Amino acid sequence: TFKAYSNSGCTTVLATAAAFLTKPGQTTGVTVAVLSTKLKVSWTAVTSATGYTVQWKSGNQDYASSRQATATGTSHTVTGLTNSTTYTLRVRATNGTTIHGAWSADATGTPAAVTPRALSLESQVGYGVGVLDGYGVLTPYGGFALTGQETRRYRLGARLGVAERLNLSLEGIRREAARQQPANQGVQLQLEGRF
Repeated sequence: TFKAYSNSGCTTVLATAAAFLTKPGQTTGVTVAVLSTKLKVSWTAVTSATGYTVQWKSGNQDYASSRQATATGTSHTVTGLTNSTTYTLRVRATNGTTIHGAWSADATGTPAAVTPRALSLESQVGYGVGVLDGYGVLTPYGGFALTGQETRRYRLGARLGVAERLNLSLEGIRREAARQQPANQGVQLQLEGRF
């Protein structure tokens, strides 16, 4: 512990180490990322900061030490929040335990349930018969696709390779909701070119 005294008897303290620490500037660049029951708050690093204090509140609450956390980096994830409730957050830089910069401007975020990432799956089976001196292939096939966990699609048809880069296909298509009764079906004539 460093102390500066004003007399040779070392009885009167003139200053302590904290007096020689640099006061950090105001924290800026605060952003909030939304998660389920969580908010991840990030900010721009502040010169002379050895740590940061994060506070949050909701509704008519005041900021309080009971809703406060510390961080050494430039982000912190606040957990245990309620989805669909808007929270206000602020951050300030610290240098040691007693030197604080100014609070940042308020930032807001509303935790929300995370929507599962859409799944797309498609498979196709078939066999081919060479025709037209090897320049065409007649391929009966069947296929199945699952898109976004919501729609199923079935395909059954035949494809004729008219040339090396050109296909002509006739297929029956059936589409249905993945969790419901069949939604629609039909017949499709498709011409495909590859370049």
